[in-house]
Amino acid sequence: MGRLLHTKKDVGVTVCNALAMLERQSRLKVRCLCSDNGSEFVNDTINIFYHHNGIIYETTIPYTPEQNGIAERTIVIFFEMV
Repeated sequence: MGRLLHTKKDVGVTVCNALAMLERQSRLKVRCLCSDNGSEFVNDTINIFYHHNGIIYETTIPYTPEQNGIAERTIVIFFEMV
């Protein structure tokens, strides 16, 4: 199930809630997360959540379409899992 957001500032709380839900349902721990360097994924709310839960957060280098495909595919996989 995907969720439509009204603004980009809603992404932080939504990602944290989605990761917590996936961990509870699968009983597996998220160890690493990769995304593009978009401002919706790089903010204090998400950084605190990652640090508190021991999640390694990797971002791609800006303006490199070769790496952006990895992040885009990760997002597609996430929505398929949901």
